[in-house]
Amino acid sequence: MSNLFVFGNGFDLAHDFKTCFNDFKVWLNNKYDDDDDESLDEFGTIPQYSTNYKRLESYNLEEMARFFYALIYDVVGSNWNQFESALSKLDWISIIKKECLYYNDFGFNDREIMLCAEDIAVGMRDFAHVLINKLFSSWATEIDISHPKTISKELMVLVDHDHDYFLNFNYTDTLETYYNVNNICHIHGQSSKNDTLIVGHAGKYKYPTEEEYDIFFPCHQYIAQICDYYRKDTKNIYEEHIDFFNALYNSNVTDIYVHGFSFADVDMYYLNKIVEKLDVSNVRIHLHSYKKVDFKVFKRKLINCGFCDDKIIPFRLSDINDED
Repeated sequence: MSNLFVFGNGFDLAHDFKTCFNDFKVWLNNKYDDDDDESLDEFGTIPQYSTNYKRLESYNLEEMARFFYALIYDVVGSNWNQFESALSKLDWISIIKKECLYYNDFGFNDREIMLCAEDIAVGMRDFAHVLINKLFSSWATEIDISHPKTISKELMVLVDHDHDYFLNFNYTDTLETYYNVNNICHIHGQSSKNDTLIVGHAGKYKYPTEEEYDIFFPCHQYIAQICDYYRKDTKNIYEEHIDFFNALYNSNVTDIYVHGFSFADVDMYYLNKIVEKLDVSNVRIHLHSYKKVDFKVFKRKLINCGFCDDKIIPFRLSDINDED
């Protein structure tokens, strides 16, 4: 018999590691000396970005950090818990319109402004990757996991290192470092191995209607590309880790332990795939949640995936959980 463990960010947080999106916000503030919350209305011009014939990039990372901070702040304010969903709501078109106000002062006509706006949109599309590939990845790499608040002896007893499976949504090496676990699928990347880290939303870009058409309409094709770049392509991610999921098909998994997983809509695709691989009628789900209301919501999502109502039971690791 085998167990499948599903770990989300709450598992790292239970060890008192600074791994939530608000910690990313704090890191940006501390790293780039931007102590005050700042909106785009207070921010200056768009950061300069260029590439040469060898495709080598040139930009000021501090300017980029302040720009993206202001861009995200305008969507979520000072609470960045909804950072991923915010990536689908970033107001790129308002930035373009604001930048193009300068051209009115020089007597540009509508066609000239439209062409300038397109150039701005192309530039922003080209540097959109800096937020994830440079800033977010640098933060994840610098997360300190050297001083856990505690280590769960209960989890150590549960784990069978030879037969169990581990689906890990965290970027850290907590399981490897403190629980001697190696058979892990880091579904969203592993920062210590310089993987491309996965973070993103589940939305689709909404083009303006014909009634909303204006000289900035051509810009939307590039903004849509940015939105698509920030979208979490769960189907492709699943295919990249297909060996792990296929192994579940031939396994004898009888119990699934879920700890710290947020059940975000964008990540439910993976649970649906687990249902396809296992005979879930005989699988018990040990579901962790800090709050009773969360347990009810999470249980409903599991049932919607195909898991059996009477097989879903509460689960806690009492030696690392100290919240009600």
